[in-house]
Amino acid sequence: KSYLDVFKAERNMKLAEVFSTVTFPMGVYSKDIKDVKDLKEGDAIAVPNDPTNELRALKLFEKAGVLKVDPKATEKATAKDVIENPKKLKIVELEASQLPTQLSEVKAAAINTNFALGAKLSPAKDSIFREGKDSPYVNWVVVRTENKDDAVVNKLKKAYQSKEVKEFIEKKFDGSVLPSW
Repeated sequence: KSYLDVFKAERNMKLAEVFSTVTFPMGVYSKDIKDVKDLKEGDAIAVPNDPTNELRALKLFEKAGVLKVDPKATEKATAKDVIENPKKLKIVELEASQLPTQLSEVKAAAINTNFALGAKLSPAKDSIFREGKDSPYVNWVVVRTENKDDAVVNKLKKAYQSKEVKEFIEKKFDGSVLPSW
């Protein structure tokens, strides 16, 4: 939704989120440790260096309990927005697509699902910590504001957010994609 808010503001568009679809969960991966709590003082962790995803990754490490992000941090947050880092972790900011290949150079990295899958990493099986379906980074079906109450939109929502579609997603994607309803 953060991306959508920026998109709407930059283009002065009147768009409405009508229903959530799926989440592609960001996960923390490591070749060395099995739990984020095993991070040691001074270890290096890597995060994507692009707007939105860097904040998302930092908040994921925060949810895992290893650092704290300034509550005023925006989508343009960087490692400078970390206000508590008790283990003095070295935060390495990298291009998101490089994170899987740099995994052996850091103790852990927060990696987007698309790049994890491209590197043959399973969010459900290989991540040591990951977002759940309650992630704020859910995908939405969006329409022009004047169309948000159209019958066809409601029909699409009902069909998409059905038990059958949910079961299909859970079976087909095995935890790499999470239904968000």
